Amino acid sequence: MIKKKPITQFLKTIIILLLFQLSTSSHRKPPPLPILPIPKSRQISWQIAEMALFLHFGTNTFTDSEWGTGHVDPSIFNPKLLNATQWVTVAKDFGFKRVVLTAKHHDGFCLWPSKYTDYSVKSSPWRNGVGDIVADLAEAARNGGLELGLYLSPWDRHEHCYGETLEYNEYYMGQMTELLTRETSNNKHSQISTPAEKNLLSRYGEIKYVFLDGAKGDGEKDMEYFFDDWFSLIHQLQPGASIFSDVGPDTRWVGNENGVAGSTCWSLFNGSNVKIGGYSDARYSAEGDAFGQDWVPAECDVSIRSGWFWHASEKPKSAMTLLDLYYKSVGRNCPLLLNVPPNSSGLISDEDIHVLKEFSELRNSIFSHNLAKSALLSASSIRGDSNDTQFSPKNVIEEGLHTYWAPDQGQQSDWTLYLQFQQVITFNVLGLQEPIQMGQRIIEFHLDMLDENGKWQHVVNGTTVGYRRLLLFPTVKSHLLSSQIDKLFKDEATEEKGERARMASFIGAMAIADLVKTTLGPKGMDKILQSTGRGHSVTVTNDGATILKSLHIDNPAAKVLVGKVGSYPKTNPLNIMFNRFIWTNGKQDEEVGDGTTSVVVLAGELLREAEKLVNAKIHPMTIIAGFRMASECARNVLEQKVVDNKQDAEKFRSDLMNIARTTLSSKILSQDKEHFAKLAVDAVMRLKGSTNLEAIQIIKKPGGSLKDSFLDEGFILDKKIGVGQPKRIENAKILVANTAMDTDKVKIYGARVRVDSMAKVADLEAAEKEKMREKVQKIISHGINCFVNRQLIYNFPEELFADAGILAIEHADFDGIERLGLVTGGEIASTFDNPESVKLGHCKLIEEIMIGEDKLIHFSGVAMGQACTIVLRGASPHVLDEAERSLHDALCVLSQTVNDSRVLLGGGWPEMVMAKAVDELAKKTPGKRSHAIEAFTRALLAIPTTIADNAGLDSAELIAQLRAEHHKDESNAGIDVISGSVGDMSELGISESFKVKQAVLLSATEAAEMILRVDEIITCAPRRREGM
Repeated sequence: MIKKKPITQFLKTIIILLLFQLSTSSHRKPPPLPILPIPKSRQISWQIAEMALFLHFGTNTFTDSEWGTGHVDPSIFNPKLLNATQWVTVAKDFGFKRVVLTAKHHDGFCLWPSKYTDYSVKSSPWRNGVGDIVADLAEAARNGGLELGLYLSPWDRHEHCYGETLEYNEYYMGQMTELLTRETSNNKHSQISTPAEKNLLSRYGEIKYVFLDGAKGDGEKDMEYFFDDWFSLIHQLQPGASIFSDVGPDTRWVGNENGVAGSTCWSLFNGSNVKIGGYSDARYSAEGDAFGQDWVPAECDVSIRSGWFWHASEKPKSAMTLLDLYYKSVGRNCPLLLNVPPNSSGLISDEDIHVLKEFSELRNSIFSHNLAKSALLSASSIRGDSNDTQFSPKNVIEEGLHTYWAPDQGQQSDWTLYLQFQQVITFNVLGLQEPIQMGQRIIEFHLDMLDENGKWQHVVNGTTVGYRRLLLFPTVKSHLLSSQIDKLFKDEATEEKGERARMASFIGAMAIADLVKTTLGPKGMDKILQSTGRGHSVTVTNDGATILKSLHIDNPAAKVLVGKVGSYPKTNPLNIMFNRFIWTNGKQDEEVGDGTTSVVVLAGELLREAEKLVNAKIHPMTIIAGFRMASECARNVLEQKVVDNKQDAEKFRSDLMNIARTTLSSKILSQDKEHFAKLAVDAVMRLKGSTNLEAIQIIKKPGGSLKDSFLDEGFILDKKIGVGQPKRIENAKILVANTAMDTDKVKIYGARVRVDSMAKVADLEAAEKEKMREKVQKIISHGINCFVNRQLIYNFPEELFADAGILAIEHADFDGIERLGLVTGGEIASTFDNPESVKLGHCKLIEEIMIGEDKLIHFSGVAMGQACTIVLRGASPHVLDEAERSLHDALCVLSQTVNDSRVLLGGGWPEMVMAKAVDELAKKTPGKRSHAIEAFTRALLAIPTTIADNAGLDSAELIAQLRAEHHKDESNAGIDVISGSVGDMSELGISESFKVKQAVLLSATEAAEMILRVDEIITCAPRRREGM
């Protein structure tokens, strides 16, 4: 049997509250200066709480599902024994300071009687439709002395207006107001006519935490969430509430749902590097940013069970597992949000309570006694007078954040605290804290001990500290310890004003533009991007978006901006500028798929021209006004020149082919652009006006040449059919799943199994196999003939599926099964107790095909008729990767053009047309703004100039010829880089999407304007690393 480790075996613990501060101030009495950024009071309150109990509860509890469809009958919701007081009692008894309830999950079912929808508890049989779970929990939390938090899902699968941006944002903010309004009327003359209105004004009291996430299933309706408006409303209605989302503003997601923070974890963060609900760098979210501009500490969320909602088949994690998570969350500067879902009766299950009790007892046995309190404390130095106890090392054993030790203000190294004990102590945990109200400073630290031979021995080392750091290590014994800070950030401030600040921003922006401008046009050059991570992977590309996304904040352009001070690399004060450029071009690539390089080049040229005007003593606001006028003029003239052939199918297809060829001309596919243009147009036309490119799958298979690439109807899964499985299935019913199918063998990782005979081992394996047999039978009962699983399928369940004539496909990549579910009309399932709640996928035929030497599985006749697969062939992975990026750009541009069918000529023709119109505007405009408008004209000409330069042509001669041509009526002249001369773009079939060109113009102007407004750069705590 598996033997649990008894609590009494844990060794004693030492907790040292090390709160280090350093200042170069010569004054004795004042505390050290804070090092910015620093937390708000609500953030400190949130972090001190350390642990919160998350309560996932709703219709999913009764349907054995995780993501409800939004169409479950509310009558299913009837927790007959629901007792919010029990939830609060469990939380309070076991050390949780807050309770957080899913007031509305993704299915849209509300646990309060919302007046904006009937899909709530008022339509359920629970308490005859007059109950309010949020109110019950709010009252229980107040009575129990706990703080209340609410989860309100932005994604709503029930509400009909979801997808209509304005209407749904109004709906969502209405619900938010219902939940968060807490003011009671003190006016005796106020007109409160009904009990319901009175209840609304005082319904839930103070809410200390609001959880918002960007979770949304693939294929759902696209819409914009007004996050900034939501955040403002929350802080208006509940000023003390901390707001959680992927990027804050008060607390951020740690980047995983395992409850584990990075071993290095800063509370500092740059929200501009992450998009709510979009792809984010998990490591960046887990570790934070030592040079971050905002205080946004991370929060670790994890469920006590496998799922977030209660499922009868799941068991809770062990108390030892929770303790390990405690060390890796709270012990790494992150509060722990532990989900303990109530069951279908409305109570927290006894087995969960038992684990929470053990978890609480474990923590109490370890942390209830601070061995440091019996030590004689001394330090390498003390801030101020040695008789002043304000910053004495003895303060580290005091409770609270406002008592701390600070070394002497002149000490630049050797920040050490000594702990001497009268007798040898035994311990295996080190605890440290910083006074976070003054910022986060510690970069690295270590603990040494004096051994029995009188020699110093290393015990443990760590990186960041923050609110709390716990380090677990093998048990040691000593009577003398030294804890030393190896590296920290110092509190200094630098400031750049006026012309110097503006010049720095100009140089930085122009450096980025110069970096990518050589990639522009059909003859643009490639860049080799080498990763600094493990393996030093190499990417060869000329795609502007790919290059910019690969730039780190500490980049050569940053060094151009600020240089170095001595041997210390200084923080780049223009990170915001870099992020602005990267964000601008990220939006360009995301929204229209191409034109990223053009945005950067145009913005850089606008700032290059602006620099000259500033040097000529023209005020930046005058320049901005001129740029705005020029941008509007340029946009208007483009609108007058567009061609729209949407009503003529043949001409419109010709336009799409021209756009595809033009887009691909600057890519690796330029030699085969005719072939790939046809592939891209055919694929996009299958979408029938949709911009959902998820229906177009791209598979890369090394071998052959690029010309061997082809378009195939349906969906191709890059897996092969196993031995003994059916090779062909007609009228397939497909169950797409993400579930463990590898539990038919006893696993002993992290556990001990003690038996007295091999027969017992056989019994255990037989029991595991029987459980697996039952699970397979449940899956088969869905009436399927194809089972696709994200995870492995071991031999035994595979045999069972084969015996039942079911094709079982294992270890499909997550993107593959997400897309397979989308195109076949199915949903990913993880539980199988209720077949009626599982949505199956369907297709007419599943068969195995060969591509090159590889076998793949082909799904044809899928439910989403427009689905197709483009198979790319090529000589090497590098070629295929760049080909995929090129083709993706073309697909994005084409899909947008199908929606906005306006087309322009290309080859520099749009820039010449805009330059001519803007130049004429400059001649009509009085005052200094005319100089800015003229400058805009010169910046526009940089695009065709760069195209010519990159092709090795005489740009000055070509631009002069273009100017002359465009002074003729209705000229179609542009640069023909093939012949090296001026050509007719209409005859050459060189076209561009109006939407792309408009986005380039507006994005570049907006970015340039933002940087032009800078007149001061304040670096309020350059976070310089010691000894580097």
